[in-house]
This record gives sequence, structure tokens and C-alpha cells, in this order.
Amino acid sequence: MPEKVKKSKNISRRGDLLFHSLLLVWPVLQFCVFYIGVNFNSFRLAFEGMNGKPTFEWFANLFDPAQYYFDIILTAFLRSLKYYAISTVISVPLALLFAFYIYKKHFGSKFFRLLLFLPSILSSMVMVVLFNRFVNGALIAVIQDINPSFTKISLFSGAEGYDAYVIFFNIMIGFGTTVLIYSNSMGEISPEVTEAAHLDGANTLQEIFHIVLPSIYSNISVFIVTGLATIFVNQYNLFSFFKDGVTNGGTLGYYIYLNVSSVAQDIADPSNALVYHQFSALGLVLTAITIPITFLVRYLLRRFGPSTD
Repeated sequence: MPEKVKKSKNISRRGDLLFHSLLLVWPVLQFCVFYIGVNFNSFRLAFEGMNGKPTFEWFANLFDPAQYYFDIILTAFLRSLKYYAISTVISVPLALLFAFYIYKKHFGSKFFRLLLFLPSILSSMVMVVLFNRFVNGALIAVIQDINPSFTKISLFSGAEGYDAYVIFFNIMIGFGTTVLIYSNSMGEISPEVTEAAHLDGANTLQEIFHIVLPSIYSNISVFIVTGLATIFVNQYNLFSFFKDGVTNGGTLGYYIYLNVSSVAQDIADPSNALVYHQFSALGLVLTAITIPITFLVRYLLRRFGPSTD
């Protein structure tokens, strides 16, 4: 091989190596700045006692039933899991059906796409106001016309009703981005493939399960995994609904936000140090729980998911 060709190939390889290295540097830098750098003080506080010496006291307190906040954290932990599970089980199939409807360009599909994307354009606070006005106004009036004995307090009352209220809202506004991505991914499916399937006698359900789902499965798994990774920091718009009015009935993300933000408003109070230490430890525990679960679910989705082969 001529010497000039060898030099040219070496230069090309070095250029490729430099290019790929620069691409890897950016996400690593983001991780160092926005996770390690931002949370460095939290790491320190989680292992630092009130006397400044290393301790595991804050972690032990989290698992001590005698602590007053043990039941609150456990309830919020379970509620976060419930909200995620119910929202995922309901929203993923519905989003796929809506996306398939748009992908097939059925009647009103363009207008349908706009309506589903509207919650992503407007702020969550605007959607909360509209939702509250609808539920507490128009919906109540319609139900009372059907059943005059119905009272406003009957709707979404009690703990189960409160959960249903929040979950229903989050499912309603959670379609925009997912439906658009799903429908765009479906649009990349070769028309020849679906035409061949229909010529072979495949019906709509067979098309969905054997062609569409395997083709967009990577997008579905990404949404499931990323949602799972943020399961314990997601407030599910509780602050937009209730501000600080739900002290013992929210998710973990909402509970942590309320406590940390409230003590941040009164820095001079010595008891604030205790709150910061305790919630720093809680954050690390939740991270230790979330990471293996996220990787396990990711592995299972890849291992047992549909294949396009």
C-alpha cells in the first residue's frame, strides 16, 4: 500500500476518533455539571452529622418506624408507584391507538393531532385551571341534570377520589408528545410492508401487533424507562392543583419539594439543617432504588420485546 494512502487513512482515523471523543465529552460534561456538581452538597450533607463528623444516622432514620415522617414517606412512596403504574398502563395503550388513528389518516386526524398536542403547548397551570373549571362546573351541572340528588362533594371525594382526580388529569395531558412521536415513527413504516400484509389477509389488529408495534417498540421502551427513572421526583402537577394544601397525601416528589422549599424560606432557623441532612439522605436512597430498577426494566424490555425480524 502506498505511503500516502497509509497516511491519509491514519489522518482519517484520527479525525474520526477526535470527532467521536468530542461527542462523548459533551454528555459526560453534562453529567458532571448537572448531576455531580449540582448535587455535591447533597452528597456531603447525607453523610455529615450535626457535629460535622461522618455518620449514617440520616439513613438509619429513614427506616426507623418510630420517626414521625416514616409513615408519610412510605405513603408517598407507594402513591408515586401507583400513579406511575396506573398512568403507564392506561396512557401507553391509548397513546398508541390515537397515534395509529393519525398514522392511518382517518377522518379528522390532523385536527385530532392538534387537540392532543394542545396540552403540550399550554402551561400546566393553564391546563389545571381549565380542568378544574370543567370538573367543578360543566361536569357537575351535567351530572346534576341527570341525577338531581348528586352533590358536588360526591365527585372525587375521599382518598380514592383524590387519586382518581390527579391521575385522570395527568393521563389527559400526557398524550401530546408521545402521540406525535409514535405517529411519526409509524409514518416511517414502508407502505409496501403493510400492503403486503393486507394482501396476505392481515387485519387491523394483526397489522398493529406484527408490524406497527415491533417497528416503534424502541420509542415505547424509551418512554417507559425514562418515566421510571423520574418516578420519585415527579409531582404529577400536584403543586399546580393544591400548592401546599396536600401535606400528607402527595407523591414523594411533591413531599420533598414542599419540605425543602419551606425551610429554604427561613434559613436562620437551626432546625433547617436537620431537614436538609435528612432529605439529602432520602434522595440518595431513592437514587439507589431507582437505578437498578430502571436498568432491570430496560433489560426486560429489550429481552422480551417484539422483534422486527
